[in-house]
Amino acid sequence: MEQTTRYNFLIRQGATVNPDVKLNGVSIHRGSSVTQNGISGPVDHFLMPGDGNVLEVDMRYADPLDPATHFDVSIRRIEDDSVIAALEWPGDFPALPPPAPPFPSIQLRTFSLPTDHPKPLFMSAPVERVQLEGTDETWKPVKELHAAMSRGDAVPIHDLFATRAQEFLRFHSLPDATPGGARAMIDAMMIGPYDLLPLDQGLVFREVAGGRGVQLIRLDDRPALAGICRTNPDYKYVSNPVLVRHEGAYRIVA
Repeated sequence: MEQTTRYNFLIRQGATVNPDVKLNGVSIHRGSSVTQNGISGPVDHFLMPGDGNVLEVDMRYADPLDPATHFDVSIRRIEDDSVIAALEWPGDFPALPPPAPPFPSIQLRTFSLPTDHPKPLFMSAPVERVQLEGTDETWKPVKELHAAMSRGDAVPIHDLFATRAQEFLRFHSLPDATPGGARAMIDAMMIGPYDLLPLDQGLVFREVAGGRGVQLIRLDDRPALAGICRTNPDYKYVSNPVLVRHEGAYRIVA
């Protein structure tokens, strides 16, 4: 049966806040912004049926005296735009008692979904304890993606993104999520080699979904994978890839 997008997130953020917004452990937005902005996107593929869903905000910094300081995030039901979970700074972040520093300050909201919501792939993955530095298995798809983009080679990316495309298609009836649409999108993106940030120090694999997956992030808040197409600077790529063990290997699912 065709699955349409049911839920999205909405973030409104001022220029003087630095949050890490996580949904079931997956960072959907992190870092500060030089301008006030609002962002949104679908989240069905990160949500679990029934109880146990968690919206978490790690506020790393915010200037309470700056009039541009504001932040709120909500998970919404698209059908009627109703809010099913939300956090707002500073209202939901009580001050910590001295001598604790004011930041970081972490708050979370748990929420439930109908039991007929499809199970995301990570719910079937084994719980594993991956060290921050990662393993050969977790690095393998990341290094292959980095190398393929640096060469401007779309062929291996079709395979590297196959699980991600299949998972997205299960939850969202979008043209780009179909096999042909996903392939066309990759081909359109790979019009030339990309100059990417190196895979150097400052990259860590953080557990998500209770250890059923990992996400690669940079400790300095830049995206783990980020670059600009050498032949057309209008084409940019940024990602903090999420990996889940599936069919015996770690696969990129987001």
